[in-house]
Amino acid sequence: NDDEGIVTLNSVTAGNKLTIAGGKTFGGAHKLQTIVFKGAGDCNATGTTFNTTNIVLDITGQLELGATTANVVLRNDAVQLTHTGNIGGFLDFNAQNVTVTLNNNVNVAGAVQNTGGTNNGTLIVLGASNLNSVNGIAMLKVGAGNVTIDKGSNVKIGEIQGTGTNTLTLPANFSLTGSINKTG
Repeated sequence: NDDEGIVTLNSVTAGNKLTIAGGKTFGGAHKLQTIVFKGAGDCNATGTTFNTTNIVLDITGQLELGATTANVVLRNDAVQLTHTGNIGGFLDFNAQNVTVTLNNNVNVAGAVQNTGGTNNGTLIVLGASNLNSVNGIAMLKVGAGNVTIDKGSNVKIGEIQGTGTNTLTLPANFSLTGSINKTG
C-alpha cells in the first residue's frame, strides 16, 4: 500500500560520505510514507528518485538532494542541505536554524514555511528560481538570478538580502514584516 513504509538512510560516521547511486528509485510502485536521512556523515543522493510523501532531514553532515515530488522537513539545526533539483512539495524549516541552498533553476512548488517557529533558518537561492510562497524564516538571500515568489500577502521574513544584480518579483499585496538588506 502507499504511504506505509519508512526508510532510514544513515551516514553514521563524520568524515565519511554515503552516496546513493544515480538512476535508482526508492519507493518503487508503492509510495513510501517517509525517507529519513540521519547520521554525522555526508550524503549525496542527487541522481536518486524518491517516491515518498516526506523526506525528513536529521543529518548533521552535508546533504545533496536532487529533484523530488516530496515534502522536505528539516529536523536538526546542523543540517547542511544543497538542493540540485525541484522540490514538488513544501520545504519546512520546522523551527530549525538551518541553511538551505537552492542551486540555479531549482523551484519549490509548495510553501517555504517554518512550522512551530518564526525567524528560523536561511534560504539561499543561487540563481533563477520560482518559489510558491515564503514565510517565517530568518533570511532569504537572492539576486544571482531572477527569483519570483508567487503567493503571500502578510509575510514574515527577518531579512531579504539582494546578493546580485537580478530581480526579486513579489506577489500583489505583498506586505513584509522584516527588512530588506539590513545587514548586507
